[in-house]
Amino acid sequence: MTHGHPERFDTLATAADGGPPDADTQLIESLKGRLIVSCQAPAEHPLRDPGVIARLADCAALGGAVAVRVNSPQDVRAVLQRCSLPVIGLHKMPMWHRSVITPTLAFAQGLAEAGGDI
Repeated sequence: MTHGHPERFDTLATAADGGPPDADTQLIESLKGRLIVSCQAPAEHPLRDPGVIARLADCAALGGAVAVRVNSPQDVRAVLQRCSLPVIGLHKMPMWHRSVITPTLAFAQGLAEAGGDI
């Protein structure tokens, strides 16, 4: 569900009934087949700072990305303050023998409340 700023996106799709698309459809259609860059740094990494992640998102935009994928509500907020690209928020965490992405509704709600577009 789109929670960020859907007015930022071009209308590239139409609804099934031929009417105007909803914001979610509009955003997803605008991203299909285009470059989405993941801007993340693991804990203890020198780049692990929301301000640095936001600057990486700016670099992605300069390089032609149409959206960025970031890990944590803090990063979502920082990127939205600095960059106009749509933000795909996730919450990556270790579970069992691998990392899982946004494993609970509570994590998804936190990302949405931070302003993530997806």
